[in-house]
Amino acid sequence: MINWRRNLTVAWIAQLVCILGFNSVWAFLPFYLQEMGVSDLDHVKLWTGWITTGGSVSMAIFAPIWGSLADRYGRKIMVVRAALGGTVIMALMAFATTPAQFLILRIIQGTLTGTVSAFTTLVAACTPRGKEGFSLGMMQVAVYSGSSAGPLMGGFLADAFGYRTTFLVSSVILLIGGLLTVLLFQESFVPATRKRVSVWQSTKEMTRDSNILSMVIVILALYTTGSIVSPILPIFVQSLTSDQARLATITGSITGVTALVSAVSAAIAGRLADRIGHERILVAACVGAAIAYLPMTLVQTPMQLLALNVLVGVFIGGLMPTTNALIALRVPREKQGATYGLMASSGAAGRAIGPMIGSGIAVGLGNRALFPVATAMYGVLSVAMALQFRKTGASHAQAEPADERERP
Repeated sequence: MINWRRNLTVAWIAQLVCILGFNSVWAFLPFYLQEMGVSDLDHVKLWTGWITTGGSVSMAIFAPIWGSLADRYGRKIMVVRAALGGTVIMALMAFATTPAQFLILRIIQGTLTGTVSAFTTLVAACTPRGKEGFSLGMMQVAVYSGSSAGPLMGGFLADAFGYRTTFLVSSVILLIGGLLTVLLFQESFVPATRKRVSVWQSTKEMTRDSNILSMVIVILALYTTGSIVSPILPIFVQSLTSDQARLATITGSITGVTALVSAVSAAIAGRLADRIGHERILVAACVGAAIAYLPMTLVQTPMQLLALNVLVGVFIGGLMPTTNALIALRVPREKQGATYGLMASSGAAGRAIGPMIGSGIAVGLGNRALFPVATAMYGVLSVAMALQFRKTGASHAQAEPADERERP
């Protein structure tokens, strides 16, 4: 008999390892572009935006396809596909010599990868009712923990051994994450018996469901808002410090500590949301993020930026566990692969839109203009969600026997 808690532990470790691999390189992307010969900082900002957007656009296109295939052929194989695809592309990125080459590889990476949505679907399918907030909250802890340790490790490796070596190390780490899933995760997959439909038709059917459509919009807005600042953050850090020799380490530390705080917040938010309602936590987290971003306009040192980023991390950590749990509560299990694929597509679209908005604002109005924009967007989003949730009512998990998802 399959033990869902054991599977959760395996998935948690594998997700942590994969995110560690992915996030050990992105904190210093603008510096890697400068090493390639892009000397104008405005051009660095634009290339950073294009590269981030390129991968997100391709992921937005392919995520629903992978999600639909997960419902047909199994969720575990989709995790392995994402991890091994990332392994190959990360290794190739170490040998890119121009921003254009890197952009092409980033687009291919977006096509092949997507471990977060793959693991989310896998874990949601084997978690008992009433435990979604806990399980998916813990998976978000893995994401944030990997996002925390990744930049710290990557910043040290980049300053000590160079950016290209860091990409190769990341490739090996992703391979380990894929192998952990292959060898240790036990999946008992039963394909849906309903008539198969095309990905396009399945997407149309899902978007006719008001519950799913509302979550698509929420995730699009959350990821758009959340990715406005992050691609430009390394350049902003560069403007705050004269210690250029440790630039990657400083940037990685700021990003990593923020993600670590988010990991703790995600664990607490997941448990709390199971008790008082996921909608309440989601709205409160958006309000808190809106408040936390505004003072960043005034920072003068990396330490001040770090302190405010920690505050942002407290609130950001509560967003995705509650969102994923709401989806798990509202969608039948046999459709969860396609649904999480659609949500991944929506999130990727947000990550495509946000960096382009952010890089445009940074070039046109300056880096500091990004923070009040983020405040305004989180504020509007919190009001819109509060009004929507008041109409639809709160979602509460209905308990079911724990062994229902522990099928042999």
